[in-house]
Amino acid sequence: MNDVSAPALPDPLEAWRAPGPFAPPPPALGDEAPQAAVHRLDRWALRLGAGLWGLLLLGTAGGVLLPLALGLLIVALRRSARLDRAAREGLRVDAHTLPALHARWQALAGPGSLRRPQPALWLLPAVAPEPGATCPAAQVLRGPDGGAVLLPRALLEVLADDPQALDFQLGRALACLRHASPWAELLRLPARVLPLLGPALDREREAAADRAGLRAAGGDPAAAARALLRPVLGATAPAVVRPGASGPAPGLLAAYQALRAPGRPLSARVAALQQDEELVPAAVQPLAWALALFTPHPGRAPAWASLAVGAAALLLLAAAQPVLEDRGVRQRLAVAHEAAKPVAAAVSAYHRRHGQGPAGLGTLGLPAELPGGLGRIELDAVSLVLTLRTPDGVLLLEPRLRTAQGLRWFCVPGPGLALRQAPAECRGEGPVWPATPPGR
Repeated sequence: MNDVSAPALPDPLEAWRAPGPFAPPPPALGDEAPQAAVHRLDRWALRLGAGLWGLLLLGTAGGVLLPLALGLLIVALRRSARLDRAAREGLRVDAHTLPALHARWQALAGPGSLRRPQPALWLLPAVAPEPGATCPAAQVLRGPDGGAVLLPRALLEVLADDPQALDFQLGRALACLRHASPWAELLRLPARVLPLLGPALDREREAAADRAGLRAAGGDPAAAARALLRPVLGATAPAVVRPGASGPAPGLLAAYQALRAPGRPLSARVAALQQDEELVPAAVQPLAWALALFTPHPGRAPAWASLAVGAAALLLLAAAQPVLEDRGVRQRLAVAHEAAKPVAAAVSAYHRRHGQGPAGLGTLGLPAELPGGLGRIELDAVSLVLTLRTPDGVLLLEPRLRTAQGLRWFCVPGPGLALRQAPAECRGEGPVWPATPPGR
């Protein structure tokens, strides 16, 4: 019995290894790419972020510089690790590895199309997809050397027979890479966490990148639709998509998600490209605006994540409120306690001279009211206990020890005052300070 080997499957990348281009190269992605909407919002985010950084630096100085330096180090290390992985496992596209793909990349990212050095194009190895997973999109790495675009092999295989759709994906990546300087992104960082500005900036950048990809694809909306849908739906992707076909159902949650989402539904993106529409924000409910205004920007996390973060923040605030109130009470009582110490010192001096306590504060020539409206102090002529009455509670100053230098005073919380609210000096078991006469 003769062994009949199975025929070898064709390599989807073989066409890109041909010495000539697979199809006529696309037009260069020049400076006139549609980026006006992103420029407006980017400028506002840049100014606001720079102002917030200035306030942080003026307020905390070194406390901000250390996290800033650590953040830059982490970003640099992550970029270096991803480039190392691409160099170790991937393939750099050049005139020797994939000539046809390199020719198209040269046309898109050539010297005349970008204001920075030409970014490198890396082909990442294929990874076994998880069940239900979609094809990964191209990624960008920014840097002073022009950056790099990481193109997954799976995406190239899906679009291997559709050069225009691939041009759309590469054009999108270049648009994301071009207007995202690392230093500008660092300046925008404080503004990007604002509730409504961060998601709006992401949506406008996505729309502008889609328009740049459409121009890179020769202005063909069908090619743009195939580029967006085929990695998700495969060869069964429809040629025309109606707006809202896969969008959320109307309602409060849908309106909230529309405000918080970093991007629009895929069907809305395709429909906007087919109709050549600018990004128009959808009408939302006032309650959705209120919810979105007071919840932090979660980035690419689901919209419900920001609601969870907001709810957790409210719970933490409710739990911390008693602690904050106790801290305020403790601080005010500590100030009143310090103001009462000279009175205790005067009582101790009188006791040393006369062998007994004064009949009252009037005997010492001292007022009963503490300065600054801190409270009122009362003296028991028999026990010599000083009762400090304040709006926040009562403190008792008790002379429990008699020494040659004078009385030793104990501070304890009075009736109705919790121990945790008393100053630190009034929560111990021993004498905390001697009241000695002035001048000794």
